[in-house]
Amino acid sequence: MPDQVATSTESPTFSPTVFITREKPGVYDVVVDTLAPNSCYRVGTYQQELPPGIEISIPEYEHLVCEAIYTGGMNRMCLMYIKPMRWDAQDLKIGEGKTHLVVHILIGNAVVGSKIVKLPSGVPA
Repeated sequence: MPDQVATSTESPTFSPTVFITREKPGVYDVVVDTLAPNSCYRVGTYQQELPPGIEISIPEYEHLVCEAIYTGGMNRMCLMYIKPMRWDAQDLKIGEGKTHLVVHILIGNAVVGSKIVKLPSGVPA
């Protein structure tokens, strides 16, 4: 069974929980779960990049930006319940020398949640 790492934080809204499975050297499956405060949010895209406004990073850190899209407004009512959201990044290629993955939840150009996770180093089964 491949190595897995699961982490979470205290605040429930937009605080990511990250599951990482190492498939082979340099290739990982990453699942990011978070909670939205109502039904007017949906899962957007994910990209390996620095979030807006950040131009420099620790060289050993890889960044994954997960976009949450707000679809509410004046003409749309939001149901008030905690809505689970999930991004499933399969076969994510992370370069040699990277030791951590930093996951950012982004709404518009604002980072609303982040988590730093150590990459698993075990050999997959």
